[in-house]
Amino acid sequence: MTLLVARHAPVDAAGICYGRHEVATRQRPDASAVEIFEALGERRTQITEVWSSPAKRCRLPAEHLAGLLAVPVHLSDDLQELDYGQWEGQPWDILQRDDSERLKHWMDAWQSEAPPDGESIGALERRVRNWLIANGRGRLVVAHAGVIRALYVILRGLSWEESMAREIEHLKIEIFEPSDRP
Repeated sequence: MTLLVARHAPVDAAGICYGRHEVATRQRPDASAVEIFEALGERRTQITEVWSSPAKRCRLPAEHLAGLLAVPVHLSDDLQELDYGQWEGQPWDILQRDDSERLKHWMDAWQSEAPPDGESIGALERRVRNWLIANGRGRLVVAHAGVIRALYVILRGLSWEESMAREIEHLKIEIFEPSDRP
């Protein structure tokens, strides 16, 4: 079955390092849900449940969307965005000023290293893979760009560089078909 994934609405967090940090969206959750619902088109009938990251920017529209689809909604920590650890919620310019050495080290080695007390890309990929194995296809997921990028790595065989180069639009449906890699 097909896996459909939508990224949350745009956020008000310009210049802020955020992954798991709660940030407000520029659109009400119900309006985001309607936009995703409309984007689904005739695929709406394929959806048996909605899954979401527990972050409010995903969870609240997912709950509205599940109501529109009349299906259950489930939250999973495995669908959270990358954890930036000590840097969560900090302005990037302050990190550049006050923690430039560790920031440069991470930027140079982002594929193998984690931010201080944070999570590596490999750990994000393992979380998403674990969710995928346990919960698979036939679902609609409301999550983050990092989760969608991990799905491109896992299901389409893209490298992380290729996946990072892809634009992941807000509130648009990313479709992963059964023909994609297991």
